[in-house]
Amino acid sequence: MPKLFFALSPDPTVRERIIQHRNRFSIAGRLSKDNNIHLTVLYLGKLSVNQQQKIIDCANRIQVNRFELQLNHIDYFKHNKITWMGVKHIPPELSKLHHELSECGKSIELELEKRAFKPHLTLARKALLEKKHSFTCINWPVNQFVLYESKQQADGVLYECIKTFNFKEKIEHA
Repeated sequence: MPKLFFALSPDPTVRERIIQHRNRFSIAGRLSKDNNIHLTVLYLGKLSVNQQQKIIDCANRIQVNRFELQLNHIDYFKHNKITWMGVKHIPPELSKLHHELSECGKSIELELEKRAFKPHLTLARKALLEKKHSFTCINWPVNQFVLYESKQQADGVLYECIKTFNFKEKIEHA
């Protein structure tokens, strides 16, 4: 069974700015592959074909407006040695997306992580960060979210897009 997760994937311009910042700070460790950079919204784990179709059907019904993320700091998770880039303020639309995707997962009886949602992009694993870095904010217009499959390869992991879900320009309320 494939391992799946929902994520935000930066457009090429934003991805390049993230990579430039990562490289400018000379972050030590096993760097994330450039094409694997993403912000996980919800890790699902291993899903059967039936569960996969149900989660896609549920995600298709989610209505969230487009929003902007402001990537504005680099930090470090000591417990698993991950250097990451993140946001100081979580936009309400991202919180709503995380909540609604969690509800989709619960509706098909998935065991979801219980820890608080901390949106971040992994820059390096097995890393060491000697000090926190600040930089000019990267504004990331978010127009969609993606269902990815994580595939183990000889040279590391590959994230393959299963389906892309576009956000609404603006949701009209009756």
